[in-house]
Amino acid sequence: MWKINILIAAFFIICSAGLAAEPKEELKHIKKELDIHKKKLQETKKTELNILEDLKKVSREIEEIEEKIKSHRMKIKDLQIKIAQTEKEIKSYSSQLETRRSYLVSRIKGIQRFYYQTDPLLIILMEDDTTEALRLIRNIQKITNIDKELINKFKAELKRLTAVQNELKNLYASLKTEEEALKKAEETQKKKKKEKEILLVKVRQNKVLYEKKIRELEENARRLTRLLKETEKRQTRTGRTDVSLPEGGFTKMKGTLVWPVSGRVVSHYGTQKDPVFDIPVFRSGIHINAAPGAEVKASAEGKVVYANYFKGYQNLVIISHGEGYYTVYGNLGSITVKEGAYVKGGQVIGTVADNSNIGTPAVYFEVRYRGKPLNPEQWLKR
Repeated sequence: MWKINILIAAFFIICSAGLAAEPKEELKHIKKELDIHKKKLQETKKTELNILEDLKKVSREIEEIEEKIKSHRMKIKDLQIKIAQTEKEIKSYSSQLETRRSYLVSRIKGIQRFYYQTDPLLIILMEDDTTEALRLIRNIQKITNIDKELINKFKAELKRLTAVQNELKNLYASLKTEEEALKKAEETQKKKKKEKEILLVKVRQNKVLYEKKIRELEENARRLTRLLKETEKRQTRTGRTDVSLPEGGFTKMKGTLVWPVSGRVVSHYGTQKDPVFDIPVFRSGIHINAAPGAEVKASAEGKVVYANYFKGYQNLVIISHGEGYYTVYGNLGSITVKEGAYVKGGQVIGTVADNSNIGTPAVYFEVRYRGKPLNPEQWLKR
């Protein structure tokens, strides 16, 4: 939008006298917008640095979490080894316990089969040699006690190992729980990092756009300044005050101008928020929605002072209506009038282009007085 403002302002400087104040206001507006973009650029750079710091912090936190996860996994691995060894020992002691129990049961059964009694007194009475019988009883008791002690020892060891096993399993479960919590924390931090990286890309894109816009605004400010100086010299040298046009009383036509096309206003005049830069920008004209190829008409009688292609607005027509008033028609697919021609109100001057700089087929329309943009909707027929 600002590009066409520069073109029109420059055009009006060249075509009309007494316009120095208005282009100076246009230059003032450009410089104001330039200041806004420079401020936005500084804010963007600051945001970029903050995001970079956040990314460093998040990356460090992810590294710390990964180290903790690594440490937990090593502990879990060691625990798994210890649990496996404990289970192996439990299995071994259980096997020995069962073996010892089997031996003891076998002995008792053998004694019972041999003597048919387990009562020591009966054994003594059955033996011819009492001393030998007593020795036999003592040996049997000794063997039985040894087996009993071993069984009790195995039971105690099994009890201890089972307790160790339960402790290890509990510790394993605790570490696994901590590991899951760390994994979730890691995923959260990675997601946060991804969001920061996406935001950084967006901020850097905005930074590039701001820098580009600033360069363009600075160039246009310089260009407009040069045109102002050249125009002042030209006016001083020639004393020219206006172009020769038929009298029309354009001022009295406010609220009765012919609509360039039949359609809805989709972009209004005045200060609005730029969808790309998210800052307030001033729109000097309006966009009227229309079908591609539809006829575009002159809003009032006047002289065509510009009819040519202009980058960003495709074909552009400017009509002078005398007394410093101009109307501007942009986004034309074709032009049917030539510079210098006089047109009547309602006369076809071109057709609507397939698209426009707002992304939909629409005619751009302005009304200006001595270079200053006016609200077109107040001039068009109600």
